[in-house]
Amino acid sequence: MAVRNPAIVAFARHYGVTLHTCVPVDPASKGGSESSVKVAKADLVPKDTNLLEAYASFADLEDACEVFCAQVNAREHRVTRRTPDAMLAEERARLPPVPADPHTVAFGVTRTVPAKTPMVTFDSGQYSVPHELLGATVWVRVHGRGADERVIIECASLSWPHLDRF
Repeated sequence: MAVRNPAIVAFARHYGVTLHTCVPVDPASKGGSESSVKVAKADLVPKDTNLLEAYASFADLEDACEVFCAQVNAREHRVTRRTPDAMLAEERARLPPVPADPHTVAFGVTRTVPAKTPMVTFDSGQYSVPHELLGATVWVRVHGRGADERVIIECASLSWPHLDRF
C-alpha cells in the first residue's frame, strides 16, 4: 500500500495535479520517471565526466536545460507531425490556470518562532528573526551552494500574500 507524504499530497491538490504512485519493485509502473531520467542523462549530463566539472554552476546547468528544451520543443514529433510548442499553444486554452499564490512547500520547512525567544532552529543551527515574529509561523530553506549558500527565512503572517524575507 502506498504511503504518500502529506506535504506532496497538499501540494498536488493545490496545483490540481494527480499523483500516481509507483508499485514497489515494479519497474514497469514507473516508466515515465525512468524515461525522464534517461533523457536527462543522455542529453544533459556528460557521460565521461563528473557533472560538477562539466558545469561551473547550477545556473549553467539550468541554461543547458533551457537550450535542450528549446531544441526538443521546436522539433517535429514523429507521430503527430507537430512541434510540442504548437501543441502546447492549443492545449493552454484547456489547461486550468496555475494558482497565483504558491503552495507553502515551495518556501521550505515550517517552523514556529517560540513565544519568548525570536530564534528558529534549522539544520542544527539557530537563526534570529525580528521580535515581531514571536509566535509566528515562518518557512526556512537553504538557497545556493558553497560560499553562496544562504539560509532564507520567510514569513507571511505580517501581510499575506506579501512575504517578508530575513
